[in-house]
Amino acid sequence: EPKPQNDMHTVRLLALLIPSFLLSACGDGNPAHGTWNFDGEATVASVEAAMKADLEKMPEDQRAMMQTMMTGMLEGMKKMKAAMTINADGTFSVDAETPDGEKSKIAGKWTLEGEKITMVGTEEGKTEAETKVGTLKDGKIVIAEDAGGKTVEMIFSKG
Repeated sequence: EPKPQNDMHTVRLLALLIPSFLLSACGDGNPAHGTWNFDGEATVASVEAAMKADLEKMPEDQRAMMQTMMTGMLEGMKKMKAAMTINADGTFSVDAETPDGEKSKIAGKWTLEGEKITMVGTEEGKTEAETKVGTLKDGKIVIAEDAGGKTVEMIFSKG
């Protein structure tokens, strides 16, 4: 089965994005406090929907190859692991791991305004902070990201 060149690039991109949005417990009633885990199945459904439109526009002779690449990338996403701890003092920390064992850690600060959660974190070994904004609703955090001109939702579930 052919391995798409950008499978690992996409998985690594998600590994960098995902940690910015995973969260863990304080028990003080704030809905953001707690353990949040990357929901690979739900995220894959979002990515797959975005990619299908592109797939249908491709010439027939390229479609099978792209379908194989897409399948490999989506399977990799399902295997992503990430967990984040959100603290009552406004700080958070994240541990993430790609399917190939590449690990990353992020630490930073977070705020919640209504359903809007904003997290500003810096990956270990880097100096530049990255800001991610998501929606905290119905026990999930949903972060919409641009992935090559398509909007993809990364989804995190509490627990």
